[in-house]
Amino acid sequence: MSESTQPKKLRVEYLKSSAFRIIHADGALGGTSPRLELFITFYSERFPIPKVLTYEPTSTNSPGREIMEERESKEGIIREVEVGVMLDLPAAKKLPNLRRRESRFSALKCQPRKYNNERTFNGKATVHKKHMDR
Repeated sequence: MSESTQPKKLRVEYLKSSAFRIIHADGALGGTSPRLELFITFYSERFPIPKVLTYEPTSTNSPGREIMEERESKEGIIREVEVGVMLDLPAAKKLPNLRRRESRFSALKCQPRKYNNERTFNGKATVHKKHMDR
């Protein structure tokens, strides 16, 4: 195509697929695939959800006080993998250079945010006392 016939603008429209969703990510893991593509998986962190709770019955046979010794639950912190992204080298090179935009993110680091009974500050989660009792 000669310079005189090249378009002066190129319009690109974005459409959301039916599988589009927004996720919360606390972190990511990644590396290369066996075919040497970049693989990144994003995860969110949370405390375990109990599998079984046992209560003392009240006089009306409704759940009363929980019997903590009989609680069945996983221990520690759960890292729930939300989504994985596979990129070939040309696509990975097109990712925006985040280091160049780091100054824009520094303002976010000093803003405490509340998320499901959790506060984060400078990227570190602090748990409310009520979670420490469990």
